[in-house]
Amino acid sequence: MAAAAASRIIWRAGRGPARHEIVVRRIAMAAIRVQVRKDGSIALPRNVLEALGADVGSYLAVTVEEDRAVLCKTTFDPFAEAQKKPDPDAFEKILRRQREGLDQAERDFMQRLKEPPPEVRPEDRPEFWD
Repeated sequence: MAAAAASRIIWRAGRGPARHEIVVRRIAMAAIRVQVRKDGSIALPRNVLEALGADVGSYLAVTVEEDRAVLCKTTFDPFAEAQKKPDPDAFEKILRRQREGLDQAERDFMQRLKEPPPEVRPEDRPEFWD
């Protein structure tokens, strides 16, 4: 879709000739902004979902290209996911990472014990605040 000079592409999805683009005209309205929530989720405006053909329960593939996120409608095949073989060494890898983390914590603790105690400031003493 060709955009006029007064327009700016703010969102793209898809690849090749089936690529969707939403164009915001600077004259008509400001750019669409979505806020990232505490859990990292965002709510897409209805016109964006309609342009993708996405509905409740649809899956979108997200890729990052430089400083923009690209959304593409995709399908999810639960049977293909179920056929993926699990990593046979996954449990051992988890245990090894936990052991390494505990070993590092012990080394850090022992190092802190060897350091001189921190200087006690007057405001650290309870009688300072009386």
